[in-house]
Amino acid sequence: MTTKLAARFTQMAKAVSGLCAATGLLLGQPSLRITSPADGTTVRRGESLTVVVEASPTERVFQAVFIGAPDPLGVPFSKTNLTAPPFRFTIQMPDRIRPGMYALTAGGVTWSRQFVYSRPITILAERTDSPVSISVFPPVADFTMSEKRFLQVTGLYADKTTADLTQSSQVRFLSDAPNVATVQAQGIVTPVAPGTGKITITYGNLKLEVPVKVRESRR
Repeated sequence: MTTKLAARFTQMAKAVSGLCAATGLLLGQPSLRITSPADGTTVRRGESLTVVVEASPTERVFQAVFIGAPDPLGVPFSKTNLTAPPFRFTIQMPDRIRPGMYALTAGGVTWSRQFVYSRPITILAERTDSPVSISVFPPVADFTMSEKRFLQVTGLYADKTTADLTQSSQVRFLSDAPNVATVQAQGIVTPVAPGTGKITITYGNLKLEVPVKVRESRR
């Protein structure tokens, strides 16, 4: 299965699980649930992640169960010739994985050819080492009331490699003028009113500041 198909599987799983939760279509039907790791677990590159999937009913209902994971985690991990749950999968975190959030979804095919999807969980991927410095782009957030700014944080490491840290769980964004502009996790800056301020970005002991200027929208 290609990476494109793996990404499509994850998108479909999210849509299907959301629809089922909203309408109760899975009531009394076969279901899957990821019980480990916990939603929001942090995993570092090079580590092995064990994913445990529970099934209901516990009898031999599924002929195949698989885990959908986005790139660079690879194509879905699958198991066939299943016995009784729980089903366990081992995912090796690649060395090239970018720090950030990744969704994992369990899926299965019953002997009656029914497709079943679990609710997705999120894992947080991090590097094992810390950056020696961080930088941000753009270095100045100068925009109008009708625009937004997206701050991208890059870390430089001792081995001279860099990594996009914008979605890292270790990065913090703080606006000193929320009446002018607010900032969300992942560096999304939203204008509130014309004025100036600054956004402070931290990663551990590393810190930098981004000047903010919000202007009236062009007419």
